[in-house]
Amino acid sequence: MTANEDLFDEFIEPDVDERPVNEVVDDLNSGNIIILDHFKYLWDDSNPKRFVVLQGGAGSGKSQAICQRICYLFLTRPNTVFWVVRGTMPALKKTIYLGDPSIIMMLSDWGIPAHKWLNKSDAQISNPYNNSKIYFVGLDDPEKIKSANINYVWADECTELDDNKFAQLDTRCRRPNRYGKNQMFLSYNPISYNNWVIKTFVRNPSGPFKDDAIVDFSTFTENPFVKWENVHSWLDRAKRNESYCRTYIFGEPGVPLGKVYPEIKTLPYEEWPVEVKEIRKRYYGIDWGYIDPMVLVECRDWNDTTYARCLYYQTHKFTQDLIDFMVNDPEISFDAYIWYDHAEADRGAELHKAGFYNANKANKNMAAGISHCQGSDIYIDNSGKLGKIFEEEIEGYLFKPDPDDPDNFLDEPVSGKDHTCDCIRYAKFSEYLFESEFYVSNIQLDDFSKEVMQYSNNSKNTYQGQAFKNK
Repeated sequence: MTANEDLFDEFIEPDVDERPVNEVVDDLNSGNIIILDHFKYLWDDSNPKRFVVLQGGAGSGKSQAICQRICYLFLTRPNTVFWVVRGTMPALKKTIYLGDPSIIMMLSDWGIPAHKWLNKSDAQISNPYNNSKIYFVGLDDPEKIKSANINYVWADECTELDDNKFAQLDTRCRRPNRYGKNQMFLSYNPISYNNWVIKTFVRNPSGPFKDDAIVDFSTFTENPFVKWENVHSWLDRAKRNESYCRTYIFGEPGVPLGKVYPEIKTLPYEEWPVEVKEIRKRYYGIDWGYIDPMVLVECRDWNDTTYARCLYYQTHKFTQDLIDFMVNDPEISFDAYIWYDHAEADRGAELHKAGFYNANKANKNMAAGISHCQGSDIYIDNSGKLGKIFEEEIEGYLFKPDPDDPDNFLDEPVSGKDHTCDCIRYAKFSEYLFESEFYVSNIQLDDFSKEVMQYSNNSKNTYQGQAFKNK
């Protein structure tokens, strides 16, 4: 049994009164199958947009609306390839793959024997009448994207992805389409004002993200079929949580839910205390990169508070480029302790060769490192271009939603634009462990020295006593 087949352990094949595909299509076209009024624009083929972005609160019907549209295209457009994706395969399984609403359930409700068309091991469904295929893909493995050739993409809860994965999907959505324009459907609850989706399509869209996109906003009031027991539950929680209310009731971005570092504060460098600016003992965290950015973060400690700022954040740069920057910065001491990602230890050797002899492999225990930073008083410099990047990454650094309980989060952060977050964790936690080890070692050394002196004195007195007696 393959890993994907394991996902079907709890899947119960639905009872389906099978109907010919043409009858289902006729019912869709005649209106016998209900399409929510708010989302009827999805069915307008006169001027399709490449990017169809659905931002909304809980129960707004956005997932059901896209499900209907994808299923209709799957039944009516021959030789067409669809990708239905989420951040991970388990999350996809519990929602639009096998959940309710989902592609499989939608087709089954229409009388299409989707469970018979489904290839469990490959997580794909093939239409035997027109050779169209839907692939269900968890994007926790980015290698899956590289060989794709797609006509339509649906990225559900696309805030789980990062903009790099989105860019790769956008590039791969290029398969020739005799019916017109390929499309990407993006649906999400707006968990963070700083998330890449909102910045790209809502806050400051430009180019094709503005001219070739339609952005829709919806709430549960657009869905006459929403379950009212669910609405009452959402409203009850919204009374106690403003961010939840904004995100899941009004469908608007609020304070990010599940923030990893909610207590980290911002303070422009110009406003840092004079004593902090004069500190000479500084330590650093490095996150290596090339396609991803190469990042250097500096930390200074004063009065049990850490002040951090991003000094370097560049893509398509080599290790030597970062070293040159560090060598030419008069405020970076060759004696400074530098903590780097040990997955690429050879780069650390280059730091040593350049004269940074206190460059060390960082402790990468993520859970312990995050816990240490959460318990620390930290200010970050949010001034200038690098400061804004630092602030946005800290604000957008979120724990993954629990696919089994949407009200809670897993202990694992969402990967993506977390480079400065990794740097500050490498630096803070590794420096803390190093200082603690040094302190403990000193205590042990002092105790050992006392024992040696005591033993020496006792030995000397004993010897002198014996010598006197012998005399």
